[in-house]
Amino acid sequence: MNLIANVIMGDRPEPFLKFCMESISEAVDFVVLNDNSDNPDNPNIPVLKKTSLYKNGKVDVLQSNFKEIGGFAAARNICLDRVSELIKKKEISGENLWILYLDCDEVHPPQLTTFVKDFISNVPGEIGIIDGYMYQFILTFDYYTTLERRHNLFFRFHPDIRWERPVHETLTGLKGKRIATGYTYCHYGYLLSREDLLKRWELYDKYDGLDFNIKDVDENNMLMEKSALAIPYVKGHPAIMKEYIDEFRRNPGQLNIKFQDETMKLREDPIFKIKNYFRHLNYELRLRFRNMETGKFRR
Repeated sequence: MNLIANVIMGDRPEPFLKFCMESISEAVDFVVLNDNSDNPDNPNIPVLKKTSLYKNGKVDVLQSNFKEIGGFAAARNICLDRVSELIKKKEISGENLWILYLDCDEVHPPQLTTFVKDFISNVPGEIGIIDGYMYQFILTFDYYTTLERRHNLFFRFHPDIRWERPVHETLTGLKGKRIATGYTYCHYGYLLSREDLLKRWELYDKYDGLDFNIKDVDENNMLMEKSALAIPYVKGHPAIMKEYIDEFRRNPGQLNIKFQDETMKLREDPIFKIKNYFRHLNYELRLRFRNMETGKFRR
């Protein structure tokens, strides 16, 4: 089998880009990345060029204008179209070709390589979509707020597949049976400064047709809402993140400190402890069940 990562990137700083790329370097055969910034001085490009995947000639960088093409789905479709071109040119094989749905702020564990080589490459032909789960971190590396099912994390490629919706894009035209596995990874997209975090939400709401205004955000309510979901994260982050996390903990931003303080206050409440203990237990049982279920798909 072959595995190609489908990635889109803008020109806002992507602090986790190099970790994202290195985390998949042993598992993927190629990366098709759409730089939709339309900015020749995109600060993320020099970072990308230092990654092992890029140095080994395994990254194809495309260019587009995010505003002109109309959102995230269009940006990802450009990547899919490029895969079709590479197949026609016989630069890659279209036989048993899988796509990894990837964002620049996602970092995978070392187990990804084993998961791809030992599991995905051996699933029966009728399986076409494999879901996983991502731990969602907001403002801190010490707590996660949700364990979200990532639909279509891996899917078999064919030319009829298309992304739809300008934001929170979804796939259409998928073929084959879907299975949900207990594979997990980390999403760090909300470990940003207050300004960058709110700008991201503003962008999402704009393309969702909502009227989001940063000035209308009640910071205390936002902290209360997110900290009430905080569950201690004890599994450990990917080793490549260590230096970054250590520095982050030495020099957190004011919003990060306020979030941690709010979380610690809530943890003194026994009802909060019980509630989030059972949320954590539910997540863990869900992962164990998924692992048991997917075991039967191994050849």
